[in-house]
Order: sequence, then structure tokens, then C-alpha cells
Amino acid sequence: MSCGSSTSLIDGERNLNLSARQLIKENSRRVAKFKTMAARVKIDYVEGDNSKSTTVSFRMEKDKTIWMSKLGFIKAMITPDRVSFYNKLDNTYFDGDYALISDILGTELDFEKVQNLILGEAIFGLRNGDYELFTQGEEYVLKPKQQSEALELFYFCLLY
Repeated sequence: MSCGSSTSLIDGERNLNLSARQLIKENSRRVAKFKTMAARVKIDYVEGDNSKSTTVSFRMEKDKTIWMSKLGFIKAMITPDRVSFYNKLDNTYFDGDYALISDILGTELDFEKVQNLILGEAIFGLRNGDYELFTQGEEYVLKPKQQSEALELFYFCLLY
């Protein structure tokens, strides 16, 4: 999924002439529409020079629950009210709110933001803001005109 324009091809070329308003409108039309989803998902984790890759079972009931598990040994469940994690391999368990995830990632999160992050949608609402729009290669960059000093926020919208 991406937030490119439905009229992005003109004579076989990409259309990089959309306004910020048009781009936001296209992005909102391309929101994933489903009730439930099940998939096997490959996760790549990179920290400095170290990288790891694993495959997890993933299920989601949109706007209600996200489940992930790795061979039944490691399980996570995310709901609008709480985050739960259980690792049978080292007997660790967490059941709490979004404060831990927010601290790890360095920004305030809730269920909607986590769901949007997983689905590749904009994490923060695009409708209620003033944005600067420019292109970088064949991508749109939508940048809030007024940004929080603590958070550099960019939206990259791939065209296809």
C-alpha cells in the first residue's frame, strides 16, 4: 500500500505534481478496508551493525485486536486498552498500557497509531494540519509546517 495518486501515471511517467491537499485526499481513500486479516509476516530488525530476521504469525481484527506469535513460544496481543506479551522461552510476561512502547519508541502511542504503523498508514492524522509538500526522488514528502521540537515527523508517500 502507498499513498500515491490514482492518476499517478501520465504517458508512462509518474505524476509528481499533486498538491498537499490532493495527496492527503488520495491517502485517505487508500486506507486498508477489511474486517479481519491473517498473514505470515517477515520482520527485519536492524540496530547498528546487528540485524535479525524472523517470521511471525499475524492476525488482526481491525480497530479491535492485533495478535502476533512466533511458533507459539512468543505471543503478543494489542488491544485499544492494553498491550500483552509472553515469552515461554525465558518466562517473561508484560501486561500493561502503551507507556512502555511509547518509551521505547520515543513518541506517544496508542492503539490507532500502532495499527496505522503496522498497516503502513500515516501514524498521525493528516487532515488537521498545515503541510509543506516536496518531492525526493520519486517520493512525495509531506512535512508539517509546525513540528514538535522533540519529534521530526515526515510522511513519505511512494508513488506507483
